[in-house]
Amino acid sequence: MTYGGSTYVSLAAGNFNVTPGSNTSQWAVLVPAGVPGSAGSKGATGATGSAGPIGPTGVPGVAGLAGSPGATGAIGPTGATGAPVAFQGSWSNLATYSTGDAVSFNGSSYISLSSSNLGHNPASGAPWGLLVQQGSTGATGSTGVTGAIGAAGSTGNTGPAGAASTVAGPVGPTGATGATGATGAPIGFQGVWSNLTIYSIGDAVFFNGASYISLNSGNLNHIPAGGAPWALLVQQGSTGATGATGATGAIGAAGPTGSTGATGAASNLAGPVGSTGATGATGSTGATGSPVTFQATWSNRVGGRYYGS
Repeated sequence: MTYGGSTYVSLAAGNFNVTPGSNTSQWAVLVPAGVPGSAGSKGATGATGSAGPIGPTGVPGVAGLAGSPGATGAIGPTGATGAPVAFQGSWSNLATYSTGDAVSFNGSSYISLSSSNLGHNPASGAPWGLLVQQGSTGATGSTGVTGAIGAAGSTGNTGPAGAASTVAGPVGPTGATGATGATGAPIGFQGVWSNLTIYSIGDAVFFNGASYISLNSGNLNHIPAGGAPWALLVQQGSTGATGATGATGAIGAAGPTGSTGATGAASNLAGPVGSTGATGATGSTGATGSPVTFQATWSNRVGGRYYGS
């Protein structure tokens, strides 16, 4: 706190009704009062004022005794060194501060005047003392001069192509109908272009799949695809996509039998051996023959009998 021109800091808790500077165990000088300045020089005597009106005669007062000047008091002893100031940053209601701790709060600085300082708003007074008052906001400066326009930056890299959209954009409005052009020369198709033919205005030719029209007369040996004096009349269409393979057609009817060819010349080479034919079926059993009787050596006469057949 300030007292008698000096700023004091409390050195003890429960400091009540003790005049700052009267007890060095309770108070310490934080910022001493400045030394009185020297007496200024005597000013010049002012001009004599005009005489005022004579006042009524006053009652004579009793003359007092002149007092003698008092002696100059001795310089008091230097006070004890106060607690060191320790800056603790922004004030927090969760921190416990000691005597001499300084904090920042709402733009001003405050110093703790006691220990165990917890949860006290610095701007509310004791146990805090104002250390440095926040300065007032300065006047708004004048608007600066607009700077010169900077040079154009270099062209940036081309960004990647955006993804193709599947949504068709809105159809634009139909434009106004243009003025009717002048009637052109009648078109006369002259077939395939020839470099030996002289073409007139309106002559049309066929060249490399497209059609072109002559823009002036006396048009000789100018390739139609080379531009003037020719103009594209009908652009050749791009090749269409290959169509799907058609279904297989039905098998046609058998053709008539061809005539017999001529007999070939006889070959002297043996043909290949044919494969063995299949075994024929077993024949039926024949009729039983007459019984056979063995008669030993033949004789034209045996016992007066003849041989059986």
